[in-house]
Amino acid sequence: MALVEGDIKFRGTIVLPKNSRLVGTAGTVHTLDRVNINWMLAVTPEGCEFPFAGLAMSSEDGSAGVKGKLEKHEDSIAATIALKSVLSAGAAAASVVAPVEGALTSGFSGEANQMLDQNVSKMKSLESIHVRERTPIRVFVLRRFIRAASSQ
Repeated sequence: MALVEGDIKFRGTIVLPKNSRLVGTAGTVHTLDRVNINWMLAVTPEGCEFPFAGLAMSSEDGSAGVKGKLEKHEDSIAATIALKSVLSAGAAAASVVAPVEGALTSGFSGEANQMLDQNVSKMKSLESIHVRERTPIRVFVLRRFIRAASSQ
C-alpha cells in the first residue's frame, strides 16, 4: 500500500487527492535487489474506490521497481543441517538400546532426513528483500483512470 503525499493534478484538475491510498501486489526477481509493485486500486480519503493500473518506479532514477536491501539466509541452512545430525545421532542411539524401538525411530529419522534434504536444496537460494518504510517512489500510470465525482 502506498500513500499519496500531495494532490496529483492533470491539466489543472486534481485527479488523485492527497492522502489517497494505492493498493497493489508485490513480487521480486531473485537476481535483483528490487521489489516490483503493480498497483490495481486507488482509494480516496473519502473512501471512493476505483481501478488504478500503475507500476512503482524508483524516485531517484525512474527505473522499474523499488530498491531494497537484499539479505541471504544462510543461517536457515545451517540450522537444518544441525537438525539432520541430531536426528541421525538419535536414531543410532535408539537402535543400540532397544532394537524394535530403534527400527521405528530409524524409520522416522529417515523420513525426516528426506524432508530436510528437500528443504536444504530449496534453501540454497533463500533470499529476502527489505524496503525501508516511507521510501519515496514514482508511479507510472499504465492507462487512463476514471474517478467518480465526489459529492462535495
